[in-house]
Amino acid sequence: MNYIWEHIEHSLDSFRSSFTQHAQALTNSDVAPALYLARLKHNLIEPLQGSGLMADIRRFFYAVNWNQYWILSLLTFHVGTFLVILLVKKRSSLLTVLLITLILLAASSEHVNYLGDLYWDKFSVANYFDSHGFFILIVYAIPIICNASLILIILLTQVAQLLVRAKRLELQTGAQQKSKQKLH
Repeated sequence: MNYIWEHIEHSLDSFRSSFTQHAQALTNSDVAPALYLARLKHNLIEPLQGSGLMADIRRFFYAVNWNQYWILSLLTFHVGTFLVILLVKKRSSLLTVLLITLILLAASSEHVNYLGDLYWDKFSVANYFDSHGFFILIVYAIPIICNASLILIILLTQVAQLLVRAKRLELQTGAQQKSKQKLH
């Protein structure tokens, strides 16, 4: 949660800085005021139109080039993982191995972000890997955590079903023993 507030504060600081620069440029500029105001509206006001979570999500999706091979591969990995979970949902041992693997992958997201920041120019057209890890959180960690949560739900459901079966068996065994005792 602190990260979100830091991100908001960073965005507000960037806005203040840009606004101050534009205000100084307006006072020191020979550019016609109407043209300058049009630029100001385009650079500052239009990106801020619409507020709230949906506007932030929309800006995020417009800022990322989703046609890059590595991003499409990552999204394919998440969808593939989801499908594998659905295919092996009856096999708890495989689900457990997959859960541990996903937890390790999610835990490594900080290192993945660091490596992405170092080598982004080798595989991407833009550096999406900021120091806060917002991009890696959205496209890497959250989908992995969602898949891991799905596995947990499936495993907990299986455990609950086993407990119900065990209790029924216990009750049936107890009833059979009581009926045998009554016969003797």
